[in-house]
Amino acid sequence: MSEVKVTSALAQLLSYVGALLKQDSCDEAQLPLGIPKRSWTAKGEGQYVGAWSASRRFAACVERRLDEIRTRPEFREALAAIESDTRLARFEGRDLGTPLSSRSFVGRDFLVHVCVNSSELHGRQLAPEAEIVARRISDALYSNSVPYELVAPLPRFSCPTLPLALGDGLRIDRLSERELQFAIEQRLVDVQMQPPPTMQFGNDGNRILTDDARYEWAYVPQSAAIHVRFDLPLTVGPYTTVQTDDALTTRSEADAKLTSLVSALRAFKEGYVWFPGAVLQSSSWWLEGSTSIAWSERVARGAFELTASEAAEFVKFWAQLRRPNCISARWFSAAIRRFGFSLDRSRLEDKLVDSMIAFESLFLHDAFDELSYRLAVRLSSYLDEPGEKRRSTFARLRDAYSARSAVVHGSTPKLGAFASLDEMVEFLSGTFRWTVRRLAREIANGAQSGSDWDAFVLEKTRDSE
Repeated sequence: MSEVKVTSALAQLLSYVGALLKQDSCDEAQLPLGIPKRSWTAKGEGQYVGAWSASRRFAACVERRLDEIRTRPEFREALAAIESDTRLARFEGRDLGTPLSSRSFVGRDFLVHVCVNSSELHGRQLAPEAEIVARRISDALYSNSVPYELVAPLPRFSCPTLPLALGDGLRIDRLSERELQFAIEQRLVDVQMQPPPTMQFGNDGNRILTDDARYEWAYVPQSAAIHVRFDLPLTVGPYTTVQTDDALTTRSEADAKLTSLVSALRAFKEGYVWFPGAVLQSSSWWLEGSTSIAWSERVARGAFELTASEAAEFVKFWAQLRRPNCISARWFSAAIRRFGFSLDRSRLEDKLVDSMIAFESLFLHDAFDELSYRLAVRLSSYLDEPGEKRRSTFARLRDAYSARSAVVHGSTPKLGAFASLDEMVEFLSGTFRWTVRRLAREIANGAQSGSDWDAFVLEKTRDSE
């Protein structure tokens, strides 16, 4: 019953705040640049977002009336409900959250936080909205867990069928408005400072924004991001070493999922997918806005596009990579990761070395001698049926391995059958992607283990006789 009492008191307070701001002309229609979202338009996959969001304007309006709000009976009743609640009383004056993010809980300050940050009530005074927001706040306080998301924007990433649900807390989706605001501030996405076309002129053809105001809007051409969701127990500080270690381990696992997904996208098709940084945020109302960034050292080298059919194929490919057979084949994931490194390199010689290391992980994880010959025999046997094509693949792989050896030993690589080093790297990249997609399917289904390539070659030779 105490939770119901607190929720009801919060709803009454929020209903009053909404009515007060409506009366104070801080509603959506009166605020500068306050154009309803339904009038926004976007071209392609882009999004428009206000450089100064409505929620910030709402907060500024509330802060101007805080002295008045604190004296209201709605505020006093909400404070009394919190102080009489045994669960919330235990939080008083202590850090509430997780070792990754927390806030000090003080009843009076908490209610001020509620009033200032409840932007869902922007310009509204109807009770249903207040009750919805109050319920969301209560859910955050009375839950036993805190939901987090690791969000990594993907510049120049294009896919018409977002979101892509990948399971295990992973998805590729567009950034929310709040995420976009933060990403723009931190320079995590490409932006063009311009308002939506529907905001530049009214129905009568007259401009509805001043020249100065129009630059407070940003157009984001692509706003896709990888989202990795995980939960941590809601706890009261100070946090023990065990609690901190557990939280950091969970965060590290989320980081690993993020980098694995990027590597898988790179191995799936040609193009360059990357993220400039990863933002850790919580969707819990209590910790919302509490964020941290892990910056990436990668730089932009191109774009990445998935068609609708390719997106569906990638979902299948990712599901295969998450099958137990593929996960247990550590050499397989190592190869995909190493190939991803090759795309970050600027020099062709470095791309060549990383690509060949990726092939070695696939086909030489059980070999210790005659590496060049074994790699060429095993891979050509896996790719092609007996004949001229297999012999050509064998020769090109020997040439590539010899060039790799020359580079790592500091000498000039010989091109052999290739016209240029760039052609050699392109051959290796295309061959690797085709090989990995086929291997993922076969390993996931148990048709191929990759544990004994010599036996595989002998079987292929016997079948061809």
